Amino acid sequence: MLGKTLINGERLMNFSIGLIIGLAIGAILFVWQKPKQNLTQQKLESNPPAQLVSEEVLGKWQSFVEVWITGNDAVLDEIFAPNLIYHLPPFPDMNLSTLKQFIIDFRTCFPDFRVTTDNSIMMENTSAHLWHCQATFLASSPLLPVAPTGKLTKGQGSHFLKWSDGKISEVWHNGDWLSWFQMAEAIPPLKELLSIHQNRSI
Repeated sequence: MLGKTLINGERLMNFSIGLIIGLAIGAILFVWQKPKQNLTQQKLESNPPAQLVSEEVLGKWQSFVEVWITGNDAVLDEIFAPNLIYHLPPFPDMNLSTLKQFIIDFRTCFPDFRVTTDNSIMMENTSAHLWHCQATFLASSPLLPVAPTGKLTKGQGSHFLKWSDGKISEVWHNGDWLSWFQMAEAIPPLKELLSIHQNRSI
């Protein structure tokens, strides 16, 4: 029994450490890849002002949000361009096909997922959307291959959508995945990981 417990603890530690490292690397790469902005007064004055989001953009954004809630992904072919690039640090960039699979795996883990849009603005061909969400960790999947905890987790984040010919061609999806997984108790806090590592070393 003790040996089995140690093995399970070791697997959990390896998964958790790998996930934390991936999240950290993803965050670093995201910051590094962001274009540097010249914050001089001249640059600020030349930026176009934010605009109200059109009903068409809001409608398509809400259709995308509903996919995360219902799992009905047929609408994605209508609102996304065929050559979609979807950035979701710390995960690898996705195309339309891999995004659909990601949503399936995510909803398997969190089938009661709910999300609310807090604000939306438009600047030239890019819309920005702020949101908050919550869900319960009820099942495992390839996205999160650990035993479900039944714990409620909450988060907030943003989407930046680049529009081309009425469709979304590129997406930047930003959220705190580490806090999301830790609140769901899918991975333990750092203090517990260190304890597991110390016990393993004894």
